[in-house]
Amino acid sequence: MRAATENMQKQSYLGNHADLLAHLRATDKQKMTTASVRTWLKKHDRFPAAYKRQGFSLEDCDIDHILPRSIGGIDHPYNYYILPKKLNKRWSGWWTAHKMTYMGTANAKAAKNFFLWVRGEGDRLQIDYNAFDQQRLI
Repeated sequence: MRAATENMQKQSYLGNHADLLAHLRATDKQKMTTASVRTWLKKHDRFPAAYKRQGFSLEDCDIDHILPRSIGGIDHPYNYYILPKKLNKRWSGWWTAHKMTYMGTANAKAAKNFFLWVRGEGDRLQIDYNAFDQQRLI
């Protein structure tokens, strides 16, 4: 059961979708809204199989900001997680231990490391989010 949970967590963290990140780089955009991520997921059939097995569809889920925008979270796949709407509503705008546990510690740490990297780049006029080294997620 633990392996299934870890697999769902890995699939649900959008920073793990190399093809989504490649699409973002190819468009020369620095950020990607949740609506455009949702469109991309539908077009490329990348909704996590683990959610499908539980009877969820993409329409039953939200693209959640792991680190909420209210505390500086960024519109980027490294900060997005696919989350059932019911849970997103419960944790909306909050960074809680329950949310981190549900998403998986590694995914929460990856989003936090991306956030800290962006803050460190903050003195620059324009941040090249695509320059973020994925090795820093670990």
